[in-house]
Amino acid sequence: MQIRYFSGKNPWTETRAQDVWREQFGDLSNKKKEEENLLIFDGPNGEEMLMGKGKYSPALLIQSARMTKIRNLWMQGQPAEFQTRRENDLDFSLWGFGPAPLEGGDK
Repeated sequence: MQIRYFSGKNPWTETRAQDVWREQFGDLSNKKKEEENLLIFDGPNGEEMLMGKGKYSPALLIQSARMTKIRNLWMQGQPAEFQTRRENDLDFSLWGFGPAPLEGGDK
């Protein structure tokens, strides 16, 4: 697994997003960063999970440590006007990749 996108009609909750993470990687640390439209959870081995907020709330992206490293190295080499925002990553999941969050709330 390098990158997995999830989307749906309902917003993701931290609980449901962490359940999906556990299915892939096991426990998730409490280490997270909050930005305007997303939460970024850092995995123990460099993996990342991005959970959208606001208009991106139906979007969730999980990427492996390798993909996180590739993205960060690629971004470092780009001029400031070419830097993409993390919301662009979430746009892909809104196109309909992957399973949707559970309809009707959390278990």
